[in-house]
Amino acid sequence: MVSREYTRLLRERKEGPIFSSTCPAVVTFIEKIYPQLISNLAPVVSPMVAMGRLIKQAIDPKAKVVFIGPCVAKSRE
Repeated sequence: MVSREYTRLLRERKEGPIFSSTCPAVVTFIEKIYPQLISNLAPVVSPMVAMGRLIKQAIDPKAKVVFIGPCVAKSRE
């Protein structure tokens, strides 16, 4: 889902670079240090967020979704 959305964005974007990182640390870095580049961030959620949304839409809107991983930055998502 996320890859398809990036492919669509890259095909449709006509000008300027697009940052395609789903890493929350990279996104926060750009937001805090280079706010002038925020418009270059791809408006795509991370695979983790996309899967959580899919579970709630397709299976159960009340489902409790938990992500366990080693990345400290992802805890902000």
